[in-house]
Amino acid sequence: MARLTFFVPGFFVELLGYPEIDVNRWPLTALLVARSHCATLAPVSTESRLLELCGFEDVNARSPAVAELSFVIDFDARSPDTLWRADPVHLRADPNQILLFNDQSIMPSVDEADEMIDALNAGLPEITIVRGRHPGRWYFVTNPYQTLSTSSPNAANGRSIADFLPSGPDAKGLQRLMNEAQMILHSTNANALRQDRGVPMINSIWPWGGGELGSRAKLAPELLVGDDVLLAGIGQSYGIDWVPALAPDELTQRIASEQISPLIVIGAPNGKIDIDAAPAGLDHFENVWAGYVMRALRCFKIRSVDIITDREKYSLSSWGILKIWRRQAIQFEVPNE
Repeated sequence: MARLTFFVPGFFVELLGYPEIDVNRWPLTALLVARSHCATLAPVSTESRLLELCGFEDVNARSPAVAELSFVIDFDARSPDTLWRADPVHLRADPNQILLFNDQSIMPSVDEADEMIDALNAGLPEITIVRGRHPGRWYFVTNPYQTLSTSSPNAANGRSIADFLPSGPDAKGLQRLMNEAQMILHSTNANALRQDRGVPMINSIWPWGGGELGSRAKLAPELLVGDDVLLAGIGQSYGIDWVPALAPDELTQRIASEQISPLIVIGAPNGKIDIDAAPAGLDHFENVWAGYVMRALRCFKIRSVDIITDREKYSLSSWGILKIWRRQAIQFEVPNE
């Protein structure tokens, strides 16, 4: 029988403020988690965790080389060599540190992104920045950096940039690029209008994601489900079957007929393919998947299920779902950053 894996990095984001899972709002999710075995995972970036779940080995824990994966979806073309992401971010200076923010809620609109990119390309003639299908994904091609380490803006979100800046002998070039971009972005009309509206300015770019991916193991999911841009990029680049969405009944049929073990990503943690509706949250998991998982386990249509969050792995087998004595209130703590 198949093993079903869910990747839900923000699984408990909606639960902040509750001492336990709200069993009235999410009863099936609460029961599912209550009967699962929980294991703590080593902290890695969201991008790295997804690559690991897709079978990649020797993945950089902080910032894997994902620019080529999102590029192939954004432009329907193979990425050029020495490609980097240059995502728009907001930097806020506090008395003792500079904090980075790249929440989807403050990302530029398509028009804002295009104006900012035009200004950057005029002021930085040595590079050319282009925008992907989503206005929060920017790219540029530069000379190869052989000894350079960068970090994902998702990993740095809400934190001091001191521990996440590019490092290594070749880092000065990227840091200079960031400094020059900040001066250009500060003077754009789009940012002036954002400031008038009380919206955080897009006042810097964040270079990351360049390089080459590691090797991919043979033991990996045969089906990828979700509208996450990196998930789609992995499917297209490595010939893995990928669909943006799949109804539970369709999934059951495919598992039975093809004997596959799927990976389902909830909420597009690495960004949606296009800018449209908000990513799915815990209500979606409750209404669409939690009941299905419990029925599939009870009927032995799947052998087991793993729910991978930011820092935990919840595992439940077909026999485990029948252990009614494991029902209990789910206590959780917000991790200290």
